[in-house]
Amino acid sequence: MDNLTDTTTNDKVDADLQVTKKEPENLSKIQETIKKLDEFFSCFFDDDETIHLRFIKAKGETQNLPVKNATLTRRNLREDSESIIQLLRLNKRYGVYFTVNAGGTKKNEINRYTAVFCEDDERTIEEQLKRYKLFKSSILIKTKRSVHTYWLLKNAASLED
Repeated sequence: MDNLTDTTTNDKVDADLQVTKKEPENLSKIQETIKKLDEFFSCFFDDDETIHLRFIKAKGETQNLPVKNATLTRRNLREDSESIIQLLRLNKRYGVYFTVNAGGTKKNEINRYTAVFCEDDERTIEEQLKRYKLFKSSILIKTKRSVHTYWLLKNAASLED
């Protein structure tokens, strides 16, 4: 995969901003980000399993930006530096989200359940943390405005399970 592809239009995702591989400080940040993302995604997906991404205009972004959808794999993430550069570029103007369970973005496309996910944008971070402490989560990530909580399933389950 040379670039992220918008799964809605099959066009290459336009990332708008310039990042060059020649800048050493950017390169080390990119390598660190790749390692962290790969480690995180390994909780949900195998190396060559499709990860479905959605890019939604970031809060505070003044331009009217369309929602974008894209796919990649963990292997692409590690081996295709252009994909991670595009993700970093897009993350400046978009919130980047992924579908927790495998198979697709719609209920009828999901073929493997890997985790239960919860977030609550209506409560403060402190309120969310207090509530989530009641149920020990597998992964808890604090973002600027929310807490993302994941309970990993020991054995990924199909819909029939």
